[in-house]
Amino acid sequence: MRVLMIVQELNETSWLRGFIVGWVRALAKHVETLYVLTLERGEANLPDNVFVQSMGKERGYNRWQELREFYRGVGRVVDQVDVIFSHMTPRYTLLAAVYRKPQMLWFIHPRANLEIRAALILSKWVTTATEDSFPIKSSRVFPLGHGIDTDFYSPASESITFEQIPLILAVGRVTPIKKHHVLLEAAALLRDRKQMLRITVAGGTAAPGDEAYRAELIRRRDELGLTENQFNLVGALQPLELVAMLREAAIATNLTPPGSFDKAALEAMLTGIPIITPNPAFDSLLGEYAGLLRLNMPNHAAEIADRIQTILEIPAGERRKIGLDLRERTAAAHGLDNLMQRLVALMEKG
Repeated sequence: MRVLMIVQELNETSWLRGFIVGWVRALAKHVETLYVLTLERGEANLPDNVFVQSMGKERGYNRWQELREFYRGVGRVVDQVDVIFSHMTPRYTLLAAVYRKPQMLWFIHPRANLEIRAALILSKWVTTATEDSFPIKSSRVFPLGHGIDTDFYSPASESITFEQIPLILAVGRVTPIKKHHVLLEAAALLRDRKQMLRITVAGGTAAPGDEAYRAELIRRRDELGLTENQFNLVGALQPLELVAMLREAAIATNLTPPGSFDKAALEAMLTGIPIITPNPAFDSLLGEYAGLLRLNMPNHAAEIADRIQTILEIPAGERRKIGLDLRERTAAAHGLDNLMQRLVALMEKG
């Protein structure tokens, strides 16, 4: 099997898309040759059977130049590949349709638009994480689980002795849908209850309006009288920094509302820590701990504060057991190598 994979960025130091390098390495284990066409190229250590071309964003190319390099890149290898596999960009599926090669799209989004509908028509397979993570029902849609590197996102080698002031970690872009403002209100409630803890948001800004949202969080934090240590916005972290911080955390929170299947939640569970979430899509992974970990009212700061307080009252050894149980279920359902095997099996089935 020879595959052309088209991605937005290939850079293992990227806080937003560094995981794509892991996908490329994992997919390369299951195919003869993997050609990668990326919009932007950065640092990536790759196997010998991977060959990379760039559309030139890192060289400052404009959209027309990038489009030219897209067609040059696809044209160089299209006769040598069996499948064109686009990752999270339906537009690449549309652009590559002129080559009349079997196409696979990996995509996760809660809402359909014209571009997504057209990509579904032009794809032989649309692969996604769960039944609810692609907005259109179709026989061409295959929910296969997420693909998370379970070796990279793993617990500390031995039980952590938490600091006197425990860390609560929220990972995700600083954007309104992540509900960091609700977590901020919960931080103030916990402060008023004399609960000693540190709440940290790890994530950068990436979309229009995100910087204004970040500024509003800081303004509200000051208005509530919270210190930076009590509610800290540390910005985007490189993957190694993020894993280290996850391993230090007593609890992770992921307040993204139902309708999304946020992989940041899966990464937290794979590091072996309890996670608080409002999303019923995670119930199969939470298992017998769903009553403790899943929120009923995601916009209610008081419920979030109550859950944090309750979990912190659980002895550290029991919290670790909860986290390791979450890891075991998450690794089985959403491990990267398992996903790559499922993807290639679909391609080979034809």
